[in-house]
Amino acid sequence: MRQYFRALTLYRRGQVKLVSELPSALFFEVNEYSVFWSEAKEQWSCTCEYSSLWSRQKKDCSHVKSARIYLENMKKQRQKRQGGVFE
Repeated sequence: MRQYFRALTLYRRGQVKLVSELPSALFFEVNEYSVFWSEAKEQWSCTCEYSSLWSRQKKDCSHVKSARIYLENMKKQRQKRQGGVFE
């Protein structure tokens, strides 16, 4: 739960930026760390030192969680603008 609140704080402070959007991948910059979403592998990864520890336990670091929050909100905004379902 602590990771979620940290992630929400990073998102609210504007420390999450979408750097690149490819058809099968997304690249984010979160508080000086790089976060990557692979559509093919359906996997998130981060360059922080805690990411390797969390990945063994199948948990996301706060940087990945904040990128997920950003992505969810981005999808909601696009859906509102398009007036339909976002795919």
